[in-house]
Amino acid sequence: MNKKTFFFTLIVCGTFFLTSCDMFDSMKESVANNKKQAQKSAPTQTVQTAPASQTKSVAASATTAPSAKLAANVLASVGTWTITVDEFNARLLEVKQVAPDVDINSMEIKSAILQELVRQQLIIADAEKKGLPKKADIINAVKEFQNTLLVQETVRELTKDIKVTDEDAKKFYDENKDKLVEPTEYHVREIVVGSQAKAAELFVEIMKGADFATIAKDNSIAKSAAQGGDLGFLNAPTFPEMGNVVLSLKVGDVSNPFNGPEGVYIIKLDETKGGKQIEFEKIKQDILQNETITRQDKIIMDYLNKLQQEF
Repeated sequence: MNKKTFFFTLIVCGTFFLTSCDMFDSMKESVANNKKQAQKSAPTQTVQTAPASQTKSVAASATTAPSAKLAANVLASVGTWTITVDEFNARLLEVKQVAPDVDINSMEIKSAILQELVRQQLIIADAEKKGLPKKADIINAVKEFQNTLLVQETVRELTKDIKVTDEDAKKFYDENKDKLVEPTEYHVREIVVGSQAKAAELFVEIMKGADFATIAKDNSIAKSAAQGGDLGFLNAPTFPEMGNVVLSLKVGDVSNPFNGPEGVYIIKLDETKGGKQIEFEKIKQDILQNETITRQDKIIMDYLNKLQQEF
């Protein structure tokens, strides 16, 4: 079995975490392979598949001739394993959820899916015959998977009734308006020199009316010098000391010289933007999601605290 067919086999058997972009291609390939393999010699396991006239929904290529007529609602069997029409239709819906583009009404696709299920059961039957289910790593993996399912189902049951309404979201919005604002961005220019004395000299020139950008181009040792010290709009300061100084400035202000990682700095705040209240409709879905998670977390933590007291 090649890689594409192997992925497809895992998918149709319910292992949805291995969904891949190759799935639809593998179905087409599987259809072609079925036609070829139907002509090959039969495997040692007894396999039965129902004819199309019996199921009216699946035209499956039989891997061997049936040794006995299947029950009316059974599509295929391998040893003691069987799959009924209802079970197969449920499996088709699972495939459709994972791969919406797959035409599950196609007889060829149905045949390919049924054949993949049968092939997997042949492998399983052979593995059981060899005693593989008794291997420690298999037992541990099954137990781990079972534990995961138990946790997931418990959490689902605990949180299934949680509902956060638009009214709940609006209440949260109104109570937290001061926090629900756009981030402020600061348009900053810098001059960086190697000594306090040089910084003081340049600061005096700027205070006398010299153009900050020109002073930066002529004197700054920073990479921004060529752009007149322009750092553009900053969401966050380049280093903590700069952040403290920026927050103390009004638009148009120039800072006193201060020490930084590359020397002595002078900065100017050219403009700011952002900081406005975010409209409710723009943030409503985020609030709904956040409040849902918050309530779920509280219920789960309360449940865990209760269990800790019991055990």
